[in-house]
Amino acid sequence: MNNVTERFNALGIEPVIAARMRLKQATIEIPEFAEVDLQGDFGNALQQLNKGKRTDVIFISPSLPEPDIASFIQNAKKTPGGQDAAYILVMRNEDREGGEIAKRMLIGADGFLFEPFSVDALKEITHLATKVKKDRADEREKMAINVLVGDICRQLDEVAYIKACQFDVGTSLRKLREKCSAFNNFTEQTLNMYFNAAIDVFEKSIPRAKTNKSYGGVSNRVRDRMAKKIMREADKNKA
Repeated sequence: MNNVTERFNALGIEPVIAARMRLKQATIEIPEFAEVDLQGDFGNALQQLNKGKRTDVIFISPSLPEPDIASFIQNAKKTPGGQDAAYILVMRNEDREGGEIAKRMLIGADGFLFEPFSVDALKEITHLATKVKKDRADEREKMAINVLVGDICRQLDEVAYIKACQFDVGTSLRKLREKCSAFNNFTEQTLNMYFNAAIDVFEKSIPRAKTNKSYGGVSNRVRDRMAKKIMREADKNKA
C-alpha cells in the first residue's frame, strides 16, 4: 500500500542522453516523484518553467559549465514554475572529496545528488524540496509584510498630521482602514510577523514638523485641497 501523501514534480537538465535515462529510471522507482521532465539544455528548461507548471525539484547535470549553471539558477528562480523549486546539482561520486562541494554551493544550489543514485538519497531530496518551498514562501510573506507595514505607518502618520492641523481626515482615514483590512486574512503566524515588523518600523519613524497653516472655513473642497498641500510640504521637509 502506498502511503505517500505528497508527490513532487521534477525537471532534469542533462545534455547527455545516457545520463538522462539514468536519472529518469532512478526517479521512476521513487513513488514520491509524480512527473519528471528531462531537458537537454537550459533554454528549453527555462521555457518550461516560464509556463508556470509547479516544479518542486530541478536536477542539474555536472557536465554543464558552472557560469551557465549559476546564470540558470538565478533566472529560473524568477519564473512562475521555478520560484519555489529546490535546485539540486548532480555530482560524480569522486567529487565528494576536496572543495568541489563548497565551490558549487556558491553558485546558488540548494543541495547535491551523487551518482550512482540511491533510493535514500532521492527521498532525502524530496524532504529538502519541502523545506525549500516553505522557506521561500515565508520569505515572500515577510517581504510583503514589510511593504504593508511601511504603507500603514505612512498612512497613519498622514492621518495624525492632518488631524493635528485641524483638517478633515475622512479621506486619509478611509485609506488607512483599507490598508488595515488585510489583517482580516492573517494567520496567527502572519500576525506575529506583522507585530515584529511594525515595532521596528514605528520605533524608527520620524514625526513630521508642525505647521501653523489652518483653515477655518466650511468648504470641504478647500479643506481637502489645503490638506493635500500641507502633506506635500511636510513630505518635502521630511525628505
